Amino acid sequence: MSVFWRLSVHEWSILDQRLRSRLDEYEEPVRQYLRGGPFPQNAALHIIVSSNEHPFRSMHVREGHHSEGNARFHHFMISGMMFVLHLGDIHPTDRLMCAHTSERRYVSTAPAVDHFNTAITMGTFIRQAGLQDRVSVELVITKEDATELKRRLREQLAKKKHHH
Repeated sequence: MSVFWRLSVHEWSILDQRLRSRLDEYEEPVRQYLRGGPFPQNAALHIIVSSNEHPFRSMHVREGHHSEGNARFHHFMISGMMFVLHLGDIHPTDRLMCAHTSERRYVSTAPAVDHFNTAITMGTFIRQAGLQDRVSVELVITKEDATELKRRLREQLAKKKHHH
């Protein structure tokens, strides 16, 4: 929870990327929780761990809105672990699976965490290299292909920076 709060109160910069994910009206309840207060109402935290033996090593932050109701989510993903904070009008299933408030304190495992992380990371590298008009990446990509694409895109980015 502290990562989500820190992303809300400060803009971070990592590898030329600016990271910020505002919690808005939930910022203060999350701060209070971090200081020993109750878990925020209308919030649910999901933790999903990659079941792959060697998860993809990268990090990203993402936020968005659920398609129904007044709910939104914040993702923080790092090296095969994804933390999802749901806020607002939370679906009962999301509340049931909350890692903090559920009776069993659920933590899920899934190989798809790495596929999602790979797609997001590759999209970031493609944008950084200025190739978004010439390259498209589908979600189905092998770990070896992702590693090779990442290496090539970093080389292109380094060449691009060197010429400027």
